[in-house]
Amino acid sequence: MRGIGLAIIAPFCLVEALKIVGGVALLRRRSWGRIMILILAFMSIPLPPIGTAYGVYAIVVLLKDETAKLFASAADG
Repeated sequence: MRGIGLAIIAPFCLVEALKIVGGVALLRRRSWGRIMILILAFMSIPLPPIGTAYGVYAIVVLLKDETAKLFASAADG
C-alpha cells in the first residue's frame, strides 16, 4: 500500500518542485525559467479549477510581448 501511495504522490511532488525551480528562475529573469513555466502551465490546464486558472494566467502573462522583451533584455545584459 505504501508503494502505491508513493507512486501516486511522487509525480505530483516532482511537478511542484519544478514549479518552484521555475519560479526562482523567473525571479532571476532567466529565459529558461520562462520556457519551463510555460510548459508546466500547458500541462496544468486539464486540472480544473485551480490548474486551469493557473495555466491560462501563466500562459497569457508569459506570452505577452513586453514579458518576452523583459527576458530578452535580461539575457543580453
